Amino acid sequence: MKPILFIIISVLFLGLMTAIAPMWDTSPRERSYRQYERNRDAILEIIEQEAYATYEQDTKRRARYWADEDYVRSQGGLVHEVLIEGNEPDSLRSLLDNNLQNNHPQVKLRNINLRVYPDASWITYHLYTSDGKVHHETRFLEKRGNRWKIVYRGWLQTNKTV
Repeated sequence: MKPILFIIISVLFLGLMTAIAPMWDTSPRERSYRQYERNRDAILEIIEQEAYATYEQDTKRRARYWADEDYVRSQGGLVHEVLIEGNEPDSLRSLLDNNLQNNHPQVKLRNINLRVYPDASWITYHLYTSDGKVHHETRFLEKRGNRWKIVYRGWLQTNKTV
């Protein structure tokens, strides 16, 4: 083989090895943590956006974040019909009027405790609203394809203001 051809092939081979070497350096633990971070970010985004939709009383937008299943629950009551079909029974209208209508839609999540499994996740946190109210919330989510959907929400609003 001619020396110049050998040098060109060697440079191309080294370039290729340099490009794919980082893939070999990624440990299974690191890949797992990166996947956890992607799931965490997606879940927190869903929770935050669903909270905004709730405070803005946008039932149709809120429905996008919930699973379309009979077992979906919120605050111990069935919310499937309300969230999916967009009709609001008196009990939900009362809940929105009494608890959410006067909250300015600015939320912050604090004290987050999150567990992510392959197709399910649960999270607890404190949700602080811009008017100073604190909600203690628990959510359970299921993964549908590549998207997370809420299937359970439990919350308690405290009298505490920040």
